[in-house]
Amino acid sequence: MKVGVSILRIFVGGFSAALSGGASPVEAVRFGCATAGIAVTRRGTAPAMPKIEEIEALLQKGGAA
Repeated sequence: MKVGVSILRIFVGGFSAALSGGASPVEAVRFGCATAGIAVTRRGTAPAMPKIEEIEALLQKGGAA
């Protein structure tokens, strides 16, 4: 699988998870961006998926704004 496709799927996963949790569309986009932003710093696909605590910590620091 190409890297761009993997990252898109990771973004969509984060975006979808946020929307299903009641986030607004804008909040869901930020969550998806944070999810993908963390994942690109790691090797692999499934092992690259960040934990929710990591995503929330990045968002609290102002990342993925």
